[in-house]
Amino acid sequence: MLKVDDLVLNPFKAVILDDIAIIADLHLGYENVLQNTGISIPTVQIGEILENVKKLIEVGVNTLVINGDVKHEFSQNLPVEWKDVKALLSMVTERVEKTIIVRGNHDNFLPSIVRKYRNVEMVDVFEISDYAVFHGHIKVKFDAEKMIIAHEHPAIKLRDEIGGSYKYSCFIRFDEIIVIPAFSPLMRGTDIISNPDFMSPLLKGRDVELAEVYAIEDDIVSLGTVAEIKRALL
Repeated sequence: MLKVDDLVLNPFKAVILDDIAIIADLHLGYENVLQNTGISIPTVQIGEILENVKKLIEVGVNTLVINGDVKHEFSQNLPVEWKDVKALLSMVTERVEKTIIVRGNHDNFLPSIVRKYRNVEMVDVFEISDYAVFHGHIKVKFDAEKMIIAHEHPAIKLRDEIGGSYKYSCFIRFDEIIVIPAFSPLMRGTDIISNPDFMSPLLKGRDVELAEVYAIEDDIVSLGTVAEIKRALL
């Protein structure tokens, strides 16, 4: 774990503030979407996601915030999505006092599943301390001075001296904005060096070279800014 200002960056791809953990981009049911396009893949990620959420809660979390894209399909609730979302929420609601789901661009039909759980709340933005937590795909109104967003699935690809390449999920920071990585093990992330253009309107026009990078392996490793990483790779 690594503390950045008053936030703790956790290797389970979470930001922790006091007893609140924030994760994002689970994309449950992604396998079902692939199956419907003719790609045969077993339902594999829910087991890993449940195990990692359990381990995250065990560090002393009483509130879990899921910052968007709980499920994957835009246009309906697929059978695997129903099953996986219910498995997640049933497990989480037994272990934390409160669960907050911040709407993401993939969560159009999620309320029909969530409404069955009394201590789960869906919001467009969640404000805590000095931070506004929102997915980042659209602009929202808030009063906080700092932001925690998702949506980008940030990662960084590095090569070693013999030509091997490794991609690491990462947190990135621009002064007042922290971008958290995808919690889904199937979303390997977008390399911010080779793909420097952001999707979020909040980040449009930002110079990616100024982004501070915190890579995730067994722990959190501060790599400096993208500009510093590029110079080191020359």
